[in-house]
Amino acid sequence: MLLTKYRNDLYNMINAEGFLPSDFSIDDKYEIPIIVSYGGRQYGAISPIIPPKVYGLRLGYRNTQFEFIIEYNKSNYHQFSGYYTSFTPDNRHVKFPSRGSYCDYIQMEEYLLLWFNEIREFQRQMTEPDLWSKAIHNQIFTNDSFEENDDKFTDAEKETLKNAISKLELTIKKSFELNQHQNEYVNKRLKYLTDSVDRQNKFDWKGTLLQTMISIGVNLSFDTHQGNILFGLFQSAFVGLGHMLQLM
Repeated sequence: MLLTKYRNDLYNMINAEGFLPSDFSIDDKYEIPIIVSYGGRQYGAISPIIPPKVYGLRLGYRNTQFEFIIEYNKSNYHQFSGYYTSFTPDNRHVKFPSRGSYCDYIQMEEYLLLWFNEIREFQRQMTEPDLWSKAIHNQIFTNDSFEENDDKFTDAEKETLKNAISKLELTIKKSFELNQHQNEYVNKRLKYLTDSVDRQNKFDWKGTLLQTMISIGVNLSFDTHQGNILFGLFQSAFVGLGHMLQLM
């Protein structure tokens, strides 16, 4: 386990670095996934060999892949090892300490600060001017009359849209390797989009569709390439329905 004074220090560091503790999740009974290779342990996957279970503390940032894992030392409360997620196209895990088996808490704080910098890079990427909205309006919804359309969907249109969303969900999960948290987020957002078909008019639903696509891309920490793939999946799912639903 992690001593309470260290847990509290993690909380204070999050505040001191300008983040909100509510943006982070904490699991102090996290089972660390491992692989066995060349007689040593590497992080990031489950081994076909069954090694001893390794537990630690996991800090997660929002509904993203960013995590900071602290492995517990079974014989010393004041020595630590682990890894954190970097802001790279493959969300690479960076192991710490870089040398030796364990580090003290002061050294671990330095790695935590590095992780915070990775999150800041991600935040900067996410706050850049977003051209997706314009792209969707131009490529999927190009009928100006639809901007003022407050009509409700017919029963036939509702069924068609719900089928399209269901197929879209399967396509997203086949196209990306999502973890449990990401799967749950995609399910939640697409369920909300599906439910909105029954209660929203066509104009409001278009906004919900746009918001859903953007939020999935942001919360899953997609890079530009993955974002383009996601956009293509949404476009393919709905562009063929434009004429029937008067969206084109």
